[in-house]
Order: sequence, then C-alpha cells, then structure tokens
Amino acid sequence: MKISVYTCCNDAIENEFTLFEGMLQALKFCDEFIYIDGGSSDGTLQWMKEFAKKDARIKIYENPWEKRMHKAMTMIQKNIALSHCSGDWCFLMDADEMYDDFVVSDIRLIIGKCEEFRRNDVGINAVYLRAYHFYGNYYTRCIADPIYKYPYYLGKVYGIRNNLGIHHGNADGDPDGFVDNDDKALDDRNIFSANVGVNHYGHVRSADVYLKKKNAIERRFRPDWQDLKEWDFNKLIRENPECFIKEEFIHPKIMEDRIASTVEVDSDGNENVIHSLVQEYYKKMLPVWLDNIAILRENGV
Repeated sequence: MKISVYTCCNDAIENEFTLFEGMLQALKFCDEFIYIDGGSSDGTLQWMKEFAKKDARIKIYENPWEKRMHKAMTMIQKNIALSHCSGDWCFLMDADEMYDDFVVSDIRLIIGKCEEFRRNDVGINAVYLRAYHFYGNYYTRCIADPIYKYPYYLGKVYGIRNNLGIHHGNADGDPDGFVDNDDKALDDRNIFSANVGVNHYGHVRSADVYLKKKNAIERRFRPDWQDLKEWDFNKLIRENPECFIKEEFIHPKIMEDRIASTVEVDSDGNENVIHSLVQEYYKKMLPVWLDNIAILRENGV
C-alpha cells in the first residue's frame, strides 16, 4: 500500500510551527509528502524546496492564501493538498502537529488490518488516531479550552482511503472534518480506531506569536471580538486546573532538541517558549536536517 501524507502552511518559521520536524517524522513511513504553501515570506517555502531536492517524495505546490476567505481557507488548502495525493491511503498532518513514534512504527500494520477488513467485506475507509494537545509547555496537556470551557477533541479521523470521494468539509460543524460525496460525515462503522496518536503543538509557542494567532482565529468566528493585548499561558493554567493535565510525556526524538533549545524557565519556575530561541533553533537545525535527511530517515532520529 502506498501512503501519502499531506499538509498546508504559511510562514512556518515565523509562526513557530513544527512543519519541518513533522515532515521528517512522516518521511519515516510515507511514500509521498504533499505540501501546499500559502504564500510564505519567511524562508519556509525556500527551505521546503531544498528538502524536495534531497528527497523526491516531497512534492510542493503553491496556492496563495486568500485572506478574505480566511474562515474556510484551511479546508480549501487541505482539499487541494489531498487532490495531489497519489497514495492508496492519505493521512493529514497539520503544520503544528506530528505523528508520535508509535504511529511511525505501526501505521503500516494498521493499514494492513484495514485492508484485511475490506477483503472480508467490511468497508473500512478511514483511520481514527488519538490526539494529544500540549499547552504552554511540552508537559502540560490541555483537555478543555480554559476560556470557553469546551472540551478538546481526543482524536479524529486523520487517514482516508484515496479516490472514494472523501474530502474535508463541514462535518458536524467542523470544516476540517471529513465528508463523503453527499457531504455527510463518515459513518463510525467505516472507521478503524487506532490506539496511537498525533501530538498537537499549536498551543506551545511564544506568548507574542500565540497572541497574534489567538486574535486572528477569534476574529474569524466572532465579529464582536476585541483583540487581547497580552497572553499568559501560565496564568491560564494556574487559574483553570480542571482544563489541564500535567504529566511526563515521551515526545518524538526529533523534538528533543527543540524542547531543550527553545524554552526558558523564569524565576517562578514557569517554562516559556522564547521566539528568538525558536528562530535561532531553525537557523541551526534546518541546515543540519537538510544535510542529514537520509540518515535521519533511516535511523529514526
């Protein structure tokens, strides 16, 4: 079975996304990595093109982000990326996400089980993976939004069989969910649930970068939104303990240097991601990853 992984992004370096680390993790098991760039101006696109020169599985397409369509644009970009996938199975990887090491080692076994079900006339068309949301630091997991109190999703469909007319759509109010040809959400009976997961790092960024993201997202959905002037992860965690779980967590090996290099501990013992350190980290690591992409893939680092 041929596996495609697809994603889209805009300015991964400036916005502190884990796009490059996630790609290197995905390349350990996929046969094709599809990337849609929305108009990056921070060097992301240039670096992705350099990686594509080193690994033919990386395929890059450009589709400039239309800000006036911002509310639906990620769905549009993902469907464009999905349309370029040639694999038998296609797996989404958002630019702030990363497959854990268990997905890397088990995904082909999981797909094998799905295909076995299909041979026995059980129509498995999708794979559900668990999701772990880290918040503010790499050892605090978020289970509910600390402002609005709605629970975070514990997992979702990440993989689908190709060429069945399945695409991203407004499934159960989620524009990034999957729908079939009739714009209906996938039936649970057609989904294989796997006990492996995806790490979501979108909430582990420097406060200033996250503040910009938060205001931009809220403006998309709340016309009366008044932009926040500052952001304090640690205050939110401290004041809303019911929304978080603090625990030791084993991150993919590719993340170990990022965690060690981009976090500072303040006088109160709080861990904070520092934007300048993230930028230094990319300057240091991108050339290293590029020069050693084959070794990273083969050794699973």
